[in-house]
Amino acid sequence: MPSEKEVGAARWRIGTYVEKKFGSSWRGRVCGYYSTSNTPIGYAVESIYDPGAVQIWPEAALERKEEPNIHYPRDEIIAQRGEAPNGGAGPDQFP
Repeated sequence: MPSEKEVGAARWRIGTYVEKKFGSSWRGRVCGYYSTSNTPIGYAVESIYDPGAVQIWPEAALERKEEPNIHYPRDEIIAQRGEAPNGGAGPDQFP
């Protein structure tokens, strides 16, 4: 776990939109920090395309980007129908 000092010196804060610079592609928001013996400060990044999916990357592998305006037509269709996004299973439908 990074120290408070290391987190304070981190380039990006929680919620910052970042993108992987090279190799495989990963885009998302910083959702946490990590450290190892080789990586004093690294970032947990939650995908903006697959919410809930998280990968960890060292600072050198990431760069800050402007957040894209993602448009999900499926969400609009569901909203127009008045349906719940999860198929109608709202929290009040579970014991």
